[in-house]
Amino acid sequence: QRIITKNFFNNIKNTDLMIQTLPLENQKYIERLKIKLGLNIEISKELTIEKLEKEKKHKIYDINQDKFSDVRVVYMPTILSKKIEVDDFSKYFRNRFIELRNILQEHQELTNLVSIGKLSGNRQGITLIGIVSNKRTTKNKNILLEMEDLTGKIFALVNANKPELFKKAEDLVLDDVIAIKCSGTREMVFINDIVFPDAMLQERKKSPEDVYAAFTGDTHFGSMKFVEDSFLKFVDFLNGKIKTSTEIEKIKYLFIVGDIVDGVGVYPGQEKELAIKDVEDQYVQAAEFIGKIRKDIKIIICPGNHDAVRIMEPQPILNEKYAWSLYELDNVLLTTNPALVNIAATKDFSGFNVLLYHGYSYNYYANNVNSLRMNNAYSRPEIMYDSWCPTKTP
Repeated sequence: QRIITKNFFNNIKNTDLMIQTLPLENQKYIERLKIKLGLNIEISKELTIEKLEKEKKHKIYDINQDKFSDVRVVYMPTILSKKIEVDDFSKYFRNRFIELRNILQEHQELTNLVSIGKLSGNRQGITLIGIVSNKRTTKNKNILLEMEDLTGKIFALVNANKPELFKKAEDLVLDDVIAIKCSGTREMVFINDIVFPDAMLQERKKSPEDVYAAFTGDTHFGSMKFVEDSFLKFVDFLNGKIKTSTEIEKIKYLFIVGDIVDGVGVYPGQEKELAIKDVEDQYVQAAEFIGKIRKDIKIIICPGNHDAVRIMEPQPILNEKYAWSLYELDNVLLTTNPALVNIAATKDFSGFNVLLYHGYSYNYYANNVNSLRMNNAYSRPEIMYDSWCPTKTP
């Protein structure tokens, strides 16, 4: 560590030629070291370049190889490496409103749609789609919403005498995009019903092959609270060593959705709860345990708020500088958070699209949606599921 520093590579000529004289395993180690030091790898010999690019190339850019023939990244957000400005937030909320409005417009029960800016006179039985920009309780215990769309703003009142509707309104949070069935004037409308932009399942697919996918997350390697015994039992389960079912061999995909490691400096005093205090070593431990899983299972991994990437969503792919050990696992595919991945596609079947999202925003909803907050949903995830998936439809 005292000798091989950035200055060593910058100041000594022909270091690449010297590295090429070393055994291949040693070359690989120094290549990782240069990545860790933040240096670009430039090898002169064509053969070495081909070898290095093959090792360095992320699985996400090499998914057409045979082992990933049935895994395809459908969508990953573009991560812009630029300063975030006010205009970026404006574009985000505008695009978000438009997308959710399009979903709401597909609901057949929403009739007489009117833009806020075009509302005039005393109108009955109309529908407005807007984003909740403000919410408060009046002296009469009614809920008053301020809503806006791309054409204007309006006040909308929910009467406390309508308990079912009032409960819906209580669960609204700022920036929710909703449709309201209402009546009233340009100054104020009175809400008769609230409709949320529920995702509609247009087609129920069925694979011609009986194939399973497993999902897990929040492994938090490196934490003192990492449940090593349980994870090893999970590995034994995937590897068929625990004979609980004859269908284990049908599991062909494993999704690990965020917080692979516990990270370092995520919250004050975290170092007291860390068994491994170096984030790179945490990923080494993660790769060691994940590497025990049988190799015919494709493992798709996205980051979370504890991982060594920015906390702002969308989050980029795990940084190779820290998570190089995961990059070296041949059956691992790394994605952004969120990402959309297609699995189990065959010549005659289009496969299933799987949305990966770690879910850090759920913390906000658990603390701000009234029914979730009152039922301590932060510690009871089934409450969150019951609230958002009342029909229990897969």
